[in-house]
Amino acid sequence: MSSSASIPPALPKKRPVWPWIVGGCGCATIAFVAFIGIIFFGVFKLTAEPHAVITGFLDDLAVGDYASAYEACSDELQQEQSFDDFELAMIDHSELLKIVDSTFNNRSVENNRASFSGSLKLVSGESIDTEFELIERDGTWKITRYQIGE
Repeated sequence: MSSSASIPPALPKKRPVWPWIVGGCGCATIAFVAFIGIIFFGVFKLTAEPHAVITGFLDDLAVGDYASAYEACSDELQQEQSFDDFELAMIDHSELLKIVDSTFNNRSVENNRASFSGSLKLVSGESIDTEFELIERDGTWKITRYQIGE
């Protein structure tokens, strides 16, 4: 009998599992962050044009250019509220038009309609709630409803 025949072969070393767990969790975290980033980018990209209409409207109101602000309104809204009524309402609530910042936490676009809600920060430091609804016709976004404060 040979002595080498009685020694069993060495078992392979068991590799630790933790590098696979850490690597998998790291990859899953990166994928999740990328997914959330893509969603936020998509929402902001889809809402960029109607958001620009709203910020232009608010900027026009802040400097007292009511005619330009009124042009951002849809035909339906202009039929509901004449320019004279619009201008009087803006003058009567001019303290709400001294806006230094706007934040829209809720944005949505569905087909040719968009809605935004958020808050406006006034020169006084006060924050007021605001909502806008818009419609797109022939590639142009127009405001169909707005609420500033109250």
